[in-house]
Amino acid sequence: MMIKPLIISFFIGFHVLYASKLDYKEVSFDDVIQAMLSDEKDNYNQNTIGSPVSFHSPNGFLIFRGLKITFNREKDNVWDERFSKGSPTNLVIKKGIEFIDCEFPALYWFVLRNFIFEGPVCFRRCKSVFLYFKDCVFLHHLTIRGGEFHFLHAERTEFHLGFNVSEGVIINDYLHFSHCKFQYSQNFLKNPFYVPHQNVLGNLEIYPSFYQINNKNNPFSLFFIHCDFIAPDTNFLQLDLSHSAFSSLEFNNCFIHSLLNLSFVNVENQFKFKNVHLKRHILAEALNFNPANSKVDWFQIDSCRIAVELENGDILNGKNVQTLNDDYYFNTLISVYALLYNCYKSQGNKLSANQCYIEWKDIETIYLNQKKIKNFDFYFFWVMNVFLKTFCDYGTNPIKSMIWSFYVIVIFSMVYLFFPNINNLPDEYRYTKRLKILLSYFTENKRISECLSIFNNQSENDYLLKKLYSQNHVPNFLLWFSIPIKIKRYWKLLKIKWIRKLDQYTGRWNELNSSRKKWVIFLYTGLMISSFLYVGIIKILNALMLSLNVFSTLGFGDIPVEGFAKYLTVVEGFIGWFLLSIFSVALISQIIQ
Repeated sequence: MMIKPLIISFFIGFHVLYASKLDYKEVSFDDVIQAMLSDEKDNYNQNTIGSPVSFHSPNGFLIFRGLKITFNREKDNVWDERFSKGSPTNLVIKKGIEFIDCEFPALYWFVLRNFIFEGPVCFRRCKSVFLYFKDCVFLHHLTIRGGEFHFLHAERTEFHLGFNVSEGVIINDYLHFSHCKFQYSQNFLKNPFYVPHQNVLGNLEIYPSFYQINNKNNPFSLFFIHCDFIAPDTNFLQLDLSHSAFSSLEFNNCFIHSLLNLSFVNVENQFKFKNVHLKRHILAEALNFNPANSKVDWFQIDSCRIAVELENGDILNGKNVQTLNDDYYFNTLISVYALLYNCYKSQGNKLSANQCYIEWKDIETIYLNQKKIKNFDFYFFWVMNVFLKTFCDYGTNPIKSMIWSFYVIVIFSMVYLFFPNINNLPDEYRYTKRLKILLSYFTENKRISECLSIFNNQSENDYLLKKLYSQNHVPNFLLWFSIPIKIKRYWKLLKIKWIRKLDQYTGRWNELNSSRKKWVIFLYTGLMISSFLYVGIIKILNALMLSLNVFSTLGFGDIPVEGFAKYLTVVEGFIGWFLLSIFSVALISQIIQ
């Protein structure tokens, strides 16, 4: 008779060892919160092995099983007021908390404000959950495994050891994180604390994910607004959204100091990536989104921050592609650039499309550089890429070819400047003539007017005008046609007038006193410097004119230079043809786009 009571008491005691006082009961939000704040804890046993809460809770844990949570206005109103008004003090929950097979009310939210959770928190197979955190701190990870959530909204909340949503969770609306901070404790990495006998894998250390969502079959919206992600510089701690489907995905004004893994992500509606400071890489293999409904600022992901992950876990991006010998991963990386390029192009964002295309072709050039040794075709493509990069940024910048054209014209004109040019002969003759006149003035004791032939000889134009106006029977139309000659004669008379005034001041050199000689030397020195500069400027202009003519013309008659420069004109003509062709093609390409 004693055996039966003993057996019954044993099972009752065993149940008490690992069951919460509220299990399988209808309770209010206040009942749940008070139990979390109380000293009640579950014991470690065979039934808690594998629980993410018991495994990482050396300070104890509490598991709620099968609760049916309802809203009780009398009890729960205090928590609603705390949520709406805030509180100067934080409530600290030291133990780990886990909800298993719990049902939340369909019309009321589970709202928590100014709570600090020192242990892990987990929701497993819970139903109808509306979850809202504000000004909370999770010193350990927050995990959602299975069940049905309407939404999870976190505002000004810190997550110190990660956030995880596993496959099988149905989220009807969204996950929304606003002004939240995600980081990973360095102390935990150095000395991870866990309960070994509660690990289903024995003594194998398991690190909680930094941020991971695994959701292939139930798309939902995910929003990050003004959030910071700060993780140690390791590849296994990622903002990992890979192999997931989203109806909308938004990163807005976020700082991401970790790997962002968007590999095999499918976004059905809006994909927004705005004002994001991305310090590391974005893994984007097989990323798929709707180009017409996306906003991705190129400057946030440029500088080879787009990458793919290799089988050994290494990261491949544009900066280390020269060490790659696998065409599959190269083509995978390039396909991401092609996706973004087509996205910008379809949106009419030509600036971002061009910058994306330039980085794409730069990576291709680097890859071809190490492939050109094996195949001549690769060598040819590599040379073409180098030329196109140098002269027009792969056809995206026609102005660059014009800048190169300007450099070529100027450099060749400087060379032509030191070679004889037929166009310079008249001005060089005038300069020599003026030098001879001054030489006669200083050595032969003559006035300037006596050294100039303009005073001594009557020109043919003077004779013609004199004859036209001395004959009465000359028709008037001939007089009209003589007007250009009269204008030329007028300038000649004006020059003679000024020379005579100069002649009165300078006189003969040997008859001048010492002070007058100094002024004369100063005057004629200024005149010769002006003449020298004039001839120099004319020679520079003639050299530029020749260079521009050679650059822009396929051929002309006699080349007006002599010596080696004559052969340089052929070289410049070819370069001009090449650069002008590149300019035309690049310009047409941009116009078509």
